[in-house]
Amino acid sequence: MQANTDAAKVPLPPGKAPMHPAALKRFPTLRRNSFLYQLQDQIQIHRETEPQRQRQKEVKEIYRILQRVPEAREAHEIDTLYEWVLKNGSTNKIFQGAQEIICKTICREMTLLELPGKGVVCYQGDYGDTFYVIISGSVSLFINAKPKSRLILEEDNNNSRSFSADEEEVKLQPDQIGT
Repeated sequence: MQANTDAAKVPLPPGKAPMHPAALKRFPTLRRNSFLYQLQDQIQIHRETEPQRQRQKEVKEIYRILQRVPEAREAHEIDTLYEWVLKNGSTNKIFQGAQEIICKTICREMTLLELPGKGVVCYQGDYGDTFYVIISGSVSLFINAKPKSRLILEEDNNNSRSFSADEEEVKLQPDQIGT
């Protein structure tokens, strides 16, 4: 410790005055290598990464809450979920106009669904009875422009069956039908 203190007190060579910050700007190599410049860079990096750290902390807390069964959640955890959905860009529009009690009821019933990469959330044509909020990751949406044909099975009195698929119809005789 003492050696560092003494090193800081070493006088400048004769005729050399300490550099003023404005003078440092004229000498970029001196400025880039200076302790103050490096410290300023570290502070700037800290400022830039602090929101990311805060976001990660929030996501971990939301994840922890959602791992618990809805019936076991405490009031402050539901409040945390409620605050999160209100400030989250994708959910605040949905929850903003609703009554607080309704939003908190929804927050209490939220469950965590984790899927592997390229896992399917739902298929086109599925009944939409679930609302999803993406906490981390991303979702791709694939829309089949030409949905699969619907097959309709019809039987007549002769035990022949016909399958109609949109405008195309196929008639099968009893010996052609597998059991």
